[in-house]
Amino acid sequence: MTLSARRDDIDGLRCVAILSVLLFHFGFSFIPGGYTGVDVFFVISGYVITKSIHQDIARDQFSIGNFYFKRFRRITPAFVAALLLTSVACYFLLLPDDLIDFGKSAAAASGFASNFYFWKTSGYFASAAQTKPLLHTWSLSVEEQFYIFSPLLIYALSRIAARKALWALALIMLASFAVSVAAVFLAPTLGFFGLPSRAWELLIGVWLATFDPRSQPSRAARQALGLAGAGLIAAGMLLLREDDPFPGWYALLPCVGAALCIAAGTNLRRREDQSLVGRALSRRPVVWIGWISYSVYLVHWPIAALFQYRMLRAPTPVEGLAMAGFSIVLGALFWRFIEQPTRHIAPHHMRRVLAGGVGASLTGVALGLLPVMGHGFAWRYPEWRQQKIAGLEDWGGAQCFHQDPTTPIDWDAAKCTRIHGEKGRILLWGDSFAAQYTPGILRDGLHINSDVLQYTFAGCPPLLTYNSLARTGCRASNQRVPELIRQQHIDTVVMAAKWTDVPQHTLHEMPATIDVLRRAGVRVVVIGQSPEFAMDVQRIDYLSGQSAQKDRSEWLTSVDADFNARMMKLAKGATFIDPMSAFCNGRSCQYKSGSTYYFVDYGHFSREGSLRAVESYFSSVVRADGVRL
Repeated sequence: MTLSARRDDIDGLRCVAILSVLLFHFGFSFIPGGYTGVDVFFVISGYVITKSIHQDIARDQFSIGNFYFKRFRRITPAFVAALLLTSVACYFLLLPDDLIDFGKSAAAASGFASNFYFWKTSGYFASAAQTKPLLHTWSLSVEEQFYIFSPLLIYALSRIAARKALWALALIMLASFAVSVAAVFLAPTLGFFGLPSRAWELLIGVWLATFDPRSQPSRAARQALGLAGAGLIAAGMLLLREDDPFPGWYALLPCVGAALCIAAGTNLRRREDQSLVGRALSRRPVVWIGWISYSVYLVHWPIAALFQYRMLRAPTPVEGLAMAGFSIVLGALFWRFIEQPTRHIAPHHMRRVLAGGVGASLTGVALGLLPVMGHGFAWRYPEWRQQKIAGLEDWGGAQCFHQDPTTPIDWDAAKCTRIHGEKGRILLWGDSFAAQYTPGILRDGLHINSDVLQYTFAGCPPLLTYNSLARTGCRASNQRVPELIRQQHIDTVVMAAKWTDVPQHTLHEMPATIDVLRRAGVRVVVIGQSPEFAMDVQRIDYLSGQSAQKDRSEWLTSVDADFNARMMKLAKGATFIDPMSAFCNGRSCQYKSGSTYYFVDYGHFSREGSLRAVESYFSSVVRADGVRL
């Protein structure tokens, strides 16, 4: 039985990629690295477009115009349809501020620059992902930017000897990979969204298509390549976490894995010659999902984001499965009625298609700017007003709350002694979820009656063994703490953090840190995880309808019910404080009292919330008379 010109195993690989992305975005925790499916797509894209260009060159049909004609025909119609459908949904569902942000992202996505937009608007206190229904288009922008120079590069390399072409590609790949690894340390957000740090992933596919051996791989080689590739892809999807530094070295897992799977199916003459992995990928249902994967990718994230936006929580497994199924159905409809008819537009319509593609992009930019110029059409929600909540301005500035991830904290003991007392010296050590206590400490200092020194670093939990390639200054800052204790005559260390972001294997190293501190002669207090919500509390208040009901001000926390109970076991040898009891009744947590909000966003305390926390449990660290509890 002969094989078709189209590689079924590559379509099957697309199926693996899109299903992993769907399961990840719809909240299935068993696949924490499901986002690496995007990297599999990158390798496939590089391979497929290079093969297409080589075929056009062999037929003497290659031209830049013909290349973009195929790209516009393939990408633009479904993209425009998804953008219009998402825009209509967002008009009805998003609050004015979020609709303005959506409009900007729609304009950027229409100009294939959304990766730059999301890079520039990302940050430590950026809005939650569910307020960005077009966040997934960053990867499409990376591909389109790659297509600007890749046709000429591939054509130029086809004019020289294959060996020289492969070496040239390898050098470019290595340069891009070096940028990717360096960006993990120096500019992690730019490294994630930027083409220079992602190009090597597409170039792996280009290299693989250029390296086209005439002979068929042996059966043993095909089996080894297929199994190794599947193993690497599975390792990336099952072992990596969302907070792992990426792409960098970790992206080798999905990218090399995809390349090996593609190589296992190279130059096969019969279906029976496929590897075990190739046969599994070539099964008809798997191939069909691969066919519709582009449309499914376009529609799935707006569904996930807008569900969480309006429901104000993550989906349950049943809801996640239902939304994944709906995404596949909607993607199939897009594929059948939009992708398929437009994919077969004849080449003599090239000028019309190119003009239509450019016109659609410009129209998308213009339509995206409408909500910006219309101030988010605020008349849709006349009662909505997002107020500025006090609290963050009391965090002590850069010397006490360090935010540059690449450098150690430039700490000043005098400036960061936030209050002075008569009995003892307390070191407040941690990340922003430690810094959030300083507004309350400043207002409740008389009850604490001790010196409180603030030593906080954004995104840097107070664990001596914590090491993050994305925050290279964190480890160096934490390693200073034992010496700082000695120099500053500290007698009590209070550790607080957003513990839910700390990898489990690292969190389990907390006893080692506590032991080091106790050997330094200090009493250790660990403050557990404080309440967190699905999004900022003002949106929750308004969208839930509680803003009009002054007596209701609680919402479901996103923190697991037993999280602090598990933390208490890890804090053996230290005094453990559970903040949830001060704000929550079960999993329902109070986020405001009357018109006073206790949080500035999804989880950081406001000035009033900080004061409540300090009065409720922080001041118990040291009594007013200085007697340790």
